[in-house]
Amino acid sequence: MSLKNNYIDENLLKDLIKFSSDNEKLKFETEIIQLDFMSYLDNLMKLNNLSKTDLAKKMKKSSSFITQLFSGDKQLNLKHLALFQRIFGVKFEISEKVNLETLNIDFIENFEEDQPDYLNLQKRPKKYNFDNFIVENEEHSKLKIA
Repeated sequence: MSLKNNYIDENLLKDLIKFSSDNEKLKFETEIIQLDFMSYLDNLMKLNNLSKTDLAKKMKKSSSFITQLFSGDKQLNLKHLALFQRIFGVKFEISEKVNLETLNIDFIENFEEDQPDYLNLQKRPKKYNFDNFIVENEEHSKLKIA
């Protein structure tokens, strides 16, 4: 099998990856998130001319610990993320992409009832148009769903 432009058909990938339990699938998803973040961190290190050894010194950790983070043998935690923010002078933000295949419409429609009073419920989407992959609400005239 040859990979053209490093692209793998999503259906082929789904067929190749089978999980024996939900816990095994969750572990896999956790590892993918970490590898994505470590790839981002690697680019940040390159931009700042920082080696893994330099990063280890700044984190007051061993070089092998950093290697284990990059290989996925050690898991990231929020303390690590806070430390990376300090080291690189950045602020990480969390964003989401809606997966239309697994979107829970019941959750969205019951959003208002499930939320504590202190949340601003006016930002709740008011109109769903999944045929065109667009969500409209009062704050944003059109918000594309990836």
